[in-house]
Amino acid sequence: MIAQHSMFEDIGWISLTVKSSLINVMFFERLSITVGHIGIVIYILIVLSCFLASGLSVLSVSQIAGTGELQGRGAYYLISRTLGLQIGCAFGFTLFFSLISSCAMNLIGVTELLKAFIKAFRADSEQMTEADVNIALFIIHGVLLGIIAIGVACRFRLHKFPAQLLFGVLVTIIVVIFVVFSVQKVRCVDGLDERNNQFQISVTKFSIDTFGSNIGPFNTHQLNSRGIQSAFSNTMPLFASVFAGLPAATSSRRGANPAYPQGTLAALISSASLCLIQSILLAFRIPQRSLAADPMISMRTTWTEAVSITV
Repeated sequence: MIAQHSMFEDIGWISLTVKSSLINVMFFERLSITVGHIGIVIYILIVLSCFLASGLSVLSVSQIAGTGELQGRGAYYLISRTLGLQIGCAFGFTLFFSLISSCAMNLIGVTELLKAFIKAFRADSEQMTEADVNIALFIIHGVLLGIIAIGVACRFRLHKFPAQLLFGVLVTIIVVIFVVFSVQKVRCVDGLDERNNQFQISVTKFSIDTFGSNIGPFNTHQLNSRGIQSAFSNTMPLFASVFAGLPAATSSRRGANPAYPQGTLAALISSASLCLIQSILLAFRIPQRSLAADPMISMRTTWTEAVSITV
């Protein structure tokens, strides 16, 4: 019973780590604007390719560690020793740049969140000078640094709490957000494009015509640069986060803990599914021109301002 409970907590903890990344992807890392720029078909293909790359890597590392022929030292070490230094380095650089992109997109997301809901933080405000903007950005960086410091200090202490409870709360929040977005009435919401110009975002009924407008890219000239890069920058960090538990999984002298491959696969499958559901819901209810203009559509159209900021 103790082993089963511990295994279930491990699965819940790894899944919780990935779900927290999913929240960032949905609200802070421009999922909506990415779907608007490159279209739902290309976005789904990118999500599936990232899912396959991460899933196969997790299974491979777990299988290598489970043989007992190599001792610990983490996922990169195992891959380098078995598949070659070049593969291990390429694997490491890919995850490194994915996490760098994730941190950068979170910073951009928090800044855009403040600009969207607090008028004083908008750079085009008549009351703000360039010095005021720099002070506001400095304060934002300080707040984020404090959040990171608190998160690092509390991360290991969270293992003392039931991980499955936190996991359940997070999943419930995501499901409620989906339901609210699906059942809300047809309405118009005030939005801001990337130049801070105000425009109306139309939330339509579930429409095949609206979905059809989101199938292909919004601007073919931006497809090879901005659209694809944005899609990978908000998708790959989601799936790269599952490797947070692999060093612990592969460091055991008794072989890999079976909870880690199961937990990571469960997290990958559920997160990929939720990410695709969110993108498809957006494609059915919001025209492509609006999706391509405002990166904060998920927050503006899903729930109230206070709940969005809390999430």
